Amino acid sequence: MRSPLGILLAGLAILGVLSTWFSARQGVPIDFYQFWSVARAVRESPVENVYAPTTRPQLARAARERARQDASASRQRAAAFRAERIDAVSTPFLYTVFAALQSDDFDTDLERFRLAGALAFGLALLSLCGAAGCSGRGTLVAVCLFTWGLPAIRFDLAEGNVNAMQLGALAGSLALLRTPGGAFERSPWRPTAAGIVLALAVAFKPNLALAAALLAAAWLAWGRRRDLAFAAAGASAGAVLAFGTSSAFFGSSSAWSDWWVALRDAPTTIDLSVGQGNFGGGRLLLDASGLAPHRGAALGLLAAALGVAILPLLRGRRAGAGLAGEALARCELRVVAVGALLPMLAGELAWPHYLVLALPAAVSLLGEWSAGRPHERAMLGIAILGMASPVLLAASGLALPALQSWIYWAAVALLFAALVQRLEARSADAGTGATGDRVAVPSSSP
Repeated sequence: MRSPLGILLAGLAILGVLSTWFSARQGVPIDFYQFWSVARAVRESPVENVYAPTTRPQLARAARERARQDASASRQRAAAFRAERIDAVSTPFLYTVFAALQSDDFDTDLERFRLAGALAFGLALLSLCGAAGCSGRGTLVAVCLFTWGLPAIRFDLAEGNVNAMQLGALAGSLALLRTPGGAFERSPWRPTAAGIVLALAVAFKPNLALAAALLAAAWLAWGRRRDLAFAAAGASAGAVLAFGTSSAFFGSSSAWSDWWVALRDAPTTIDLSVGQGNFGGGRLLLDASGLAPHRGAALGLLAAALGVAILPLLRGRRAGAGLAGEALARCELRVVAVGALLPMLAGELAWPHYLVLALPAAVSLLGEWSAGRPHERAMLGIAILGMASPVLLAASGLALPALQSWIYWAAVALLFAALVQRLEARSADAGTGATGDRVAVPSSSP
């Protein structure tokens, strides 16, 4: 780390962090404005149902009038962008959290939110690198790559979305599960706490549900029913907490059914076209086929991708039963990373800032760079270039939204394919010690 290369990487990492922060602060917080305005509308009760399509223009008008009375340039620019309608499609719990942390000063809340997102991203990246087994130099390489070359985090912080927070929740749950000393059995509080964090994260934004579900499937396949039971208890407590607090804030539990209707109808009430930057695999499939939007295409693609992800867990269940310590932590990281990719790979909606949630997959593969096969390294390299493609396309003078969406999807597909291969390979040979991972009962594994 004290070598010239280490010092250079450290300098680039620091500059990357600062560049990301100052660049993000110049952005128009169009998503934060939407979250902030809906939370305030619920608190002040100007409309009966914020999720009803007919109230969206009304919410926009009320928020725009308030913005005109505010000296905040950021708020006024966001209000100009959201002048016609505000789309309330986030969960009641997300708005409850925003309301709990909300003051009457838009700029102050925005600055705090961006700072919290930046800290969550930084701590999550460091934690994921530790879980993936990256060296100090490898961690600096990851920081450089994902601050300089990943526009998604800049988009997320600039627009005021929540993907950095979600990344922090995923990394936090994995950090809670890591067992010091390589013990095979965890203390009950670890999976319980991880279950609470994951449940709150899913209630906050449900696109992490598949990551949590895939982790549960892995534990079931590996015979870790004790972990699964404690995590399920924690998840139940987290779900009750999220449901109870949000129902109290909205004044009725019907807010959740209203949200579900708004989410179900979103493809027909909100412009989710590829031309707007959507790279969800289900939507790309529909656009390529020329068919009208239909949820069946996304569900079919999702079922196929989920089957591909679960298959290596089933094949490696006997070897997985012997995992412990850091070996178990790395396998759990791979599983959660695959689950985080699935909504982008096969869902109906994936905006560019969603690629922040591709970091667990990229970091996991970076941590195994020396053990990876040449074609897997090539897949990771191409995927990182794909995630960085807005910078490359802008430098070349190209601005093709449809092409950008396909490049993003291809990057996610490459990460998914490479990670599933590593998951299958590691599950198959973990018990033999061929990976160098420590296992609890090597003699009982194939």
